[in-house]
Amino acid sequence: MFADGAHDPAMETVAQQAVDFGCPTALVRPEKLAWTGPPVEFCFQLPTDHDGEQVELALLFGRLLCELVERGLFQVV
Repeated sequence: MFADGAHDPAMETVAQQAVDFGCPTALVRPEKLAWTGPPVEFCFQLPTDHDGEQVELALLFGRLLCELVERGLFQVV
């Protein structure tokens, strides 16, 4: 999940449903945001208050996730 720095009850609901179904969970969030949802397995805190840097880091994490999934699905080296 990607949090933008604002409290979002819908995101917390989705996170709780993922936990209830036994799905692995990861959260990318600004360091200043206090997460009040269920515990997540992986939490990546972005150490910046600048919106542009947060977007850039979120894109990097998204790209990394895509690479990992593609390698897992297609056995690409």
